[in-house]
Amino acid sequence: MTLDDLRSGRGLLMVGLVALVSGAVGIGTGLASSKSRKEGRVARALDVWDTATLNRLAPGDPVLVGGTLAQDNAVLFRDYVAYLEYEPYKKRFSGTSSRRRKTHWREARRATPELRVETATGGVRVSNTDYQIGAATPAPENDVDEWGATSWKGVREGDASATGLLGTRERWYTGFKAGERVVILGTLVNTGDTPEVKAQRVFSGTQQDLVRAAERSSRGLWLLARVMFGVCAVALALLIWFGVQHLREN
Repeated sequence: MTLDDLRSGRGLLMVGLVALVSGAVGIGTGLASSKSRKEGRVARALDVWDTATLNRLAPGDPVLVGGTLAQDNAVLFRDYVAYLEYEPYKKRFSGTSSRRRKTHWREARRATPELRVETATGGVRVSNTDYQIGAATPAPENDVDEWGATSWKGVREGDASATGLLGTRERWYTGFKAGERVVILGTLVNTGDTPEVKAQRVFSGTQQDLVRAAERSSRGLWLLARVMFGVCAVALALLIWFGVQHLREN
C-alpha cells in the first residue's frame, strides 16, 4: 500500500480503525493488567486463614484461605470437581525448519460449582459459582495427552474425532480434583462451624504461587498494552500528518 492509497478516503478510514481498535485493546489489556497486579498485591498482603481464624473476622473482610478440596465434592468430569473446557480456534505453522503445529485455545465451557475446602481446623465452603480458576498450567502440545496434575487434553467421550492431529472436537481441560491443595482469594460471607467465602479466584498451589502467577500475568498484559498504545500512536500520527498535508494542499 502506497502513501497515496493511505491518503485516500478508504485508506484514512483504515488507519482510523487501526487507531480505534488498538487503542481499545490497549485500554482493555491495561485495565486487566492493573486488576491482576492488584490481585497479586492483595494475595501477598493477606495471611492464609483457616476455619478457626476466619471466625475472628467480620463478613465482608477480604480473605485468603488455604487447604485441600474435600473428598465429598461432586465429580463432574473425569476426576474434576471444577474445571474449564477449552477448544482449539486457530491453527498455524511456526518456524521454517521444524514446521511445528501451534494451536490457540478459547474457553468453551465453564463448570465452577460451590466447593468445600478442608483446612487444618475444619471446613470452609465456597458459596458462589462465578469464581475464576487459576492454575499454573501451560497450554498442552499436540502430542501430549496428560499435562501436570490439573490439566488434561483429549477428546470427550462420544466424540468421533480422535486423530493424531487436533480435530474439531478435541478439548483441553484445566481444573481441580478432590484432595488437591488450593488457595482461595475472596470475601468472607458468613462465619460459624463452616464459614462461607465468596471466591474471586480458586488457585491450585500456594500463596506464593498465586502471587507469582498474578505478577507474571500483569507484566505480560502491560507489555501487550504498551504495544497496542504504540500502534495507536503511530496511526494517530499518520492521521494528523495526512490532515496537515491536506490543509496545505488546499
